[in-house]
Amino acid sequence: MATTAARQTGRRSPELSYLEGLPTELLEPILLESNNVNLCLASDMLGRKLSTELAFKTMSMRVLFEALNEADLEGRVATSIRQQIDALNKDKELRGECDLTRYSRWPPKNRYLRSKQKKKIRRDTEDFCKKLEEDRLVSSPHYTVLSAKFMTWERFKTYLGVAIGGQKLAIGLINYGLYTASVFSTHAAFPELRYTDPRVNREKLAHLTALYNFSVLPAKLLCSPFTNAKAEFLHFLLQLELSVLASKRKQLDLDKENLADIAIQTSNATLFACLLSPEIGLQASTKLLQSVLCTFPEPNLGLLDVLLQTDFFDFGKLRLRNKDPQLKFILDYLRSQRTKQDLEDSGFITKRPRFLEVAEQKDSSEWDDELSVLLRDEVVNRRGRKSPKIPLTPWFRRSDSHGRGKEAGALRRWMKKWIIG
Repeated sequence: MATTAARQTGRRSPELSYLEGLPTELLEPILLESNNVNLCLASDMLGRKLSTELAFKTMSMRVLFEALNEADLEGRVATSIRQQIDALNKDKELRGECDLTRYSRWPPKNRYLRSKQKKKIRRDTEDFCKKLEEDRLVSSPHYTVLSAKFMTWERFKTYLGVAIGGQKLAIGLINYGLYTASVFSTHAAFPELRYTDPRVNREKLAHLTALYNFSVLPAKLLCSPFTNAKAEFLHFLLQLELSVLASKRKQLDLDKENLADIAIQTSNATLFACLLSPEIGLQASTKLLQSVLCTFPEPNLGLLDVLLQTDFFDFGKLRLRNKDPQLKFILDYLRSQRTKQDLEDSGFITKRPRFLEVAEQKDSSEWDDELSVLLRDEVVNRRGRKSPKIPLTPWFRRSDSHGRGKEAGALRRWMKKWIIG
């Protein structure tokens, strides 16, 4: 409290001056005994003296992989939130405004106005509680450690290996997450892992999977430049279901399209998967697919695999919301090129298909019969079959029929027989 007051008023307290005069050999035991990560933030001098590898490692291991007085922390947080709500209610009563947590003493007689007032009270209460919850997460020691400059991806992997029982186990865990969670579902892939290796420290791994209760995504991972290490760190924390801070959400929504272009230009599939996660919320679309297809000199297979695994390109859902009729042919062709061996056999890596040259010259809304015929030829040549005449009818350019009519049935039967197989 004294250090906080001193930082706010600009005056140095005698306790802080006394601590700054102590050598590092005495400050390190004080830090490790008190478990107070904010001691390093009290002043620049204390931060320099406590910037040792022993302090970094010990405090990070305790905060991220051990229970740091969780019950006591939750009790203090609940009491603090209750006190802040009571103080706000008292202030509003003095000004004659409505209460946040209980119904007004003099409700309006009109039924519509009463309902409107109830909704306003409920909405204000929810917003206020969300703000208090975010303040708790931002002020937590877990967020402080993850946001610190010393906590790099390499150092985090080292600490993870020490915690769960070995560096090889940590690398295997990270690689497994990158392989299985290229696209995130509503439930992250990381908490669903079941390790059968008896060397894994399950208790510390369980504390790590509960990290979303104590922290949000650090702001340093949501800004450019995005290196591979930063993208992998963000990917790992998204698997742990950490959320984006509300104050950063608006700016992130504005930058999502630019970040997607950066990921495509740099062929960073990990960053691309992070942007498509439900937490960040980049929407998959045919325009995004065309951007991936038209990358020079050839489409990146990692980006294509990540994009095609999203729910937007699901065959069952795509028929109901697809506005680009030719997209089905693109999906059939790309899904037939999933494995690297198939790509080498079909010559996709060494030879640039004709339909990519056509796609580069046209907008996604202008893809026409020429592109569909080229795609059909690519699929037929790969399968070695003779294709019947494709039913290109006026329905093929309509987006409101949703698969109804004789033409739609003929098209589905043709695709099932000759493309989907």
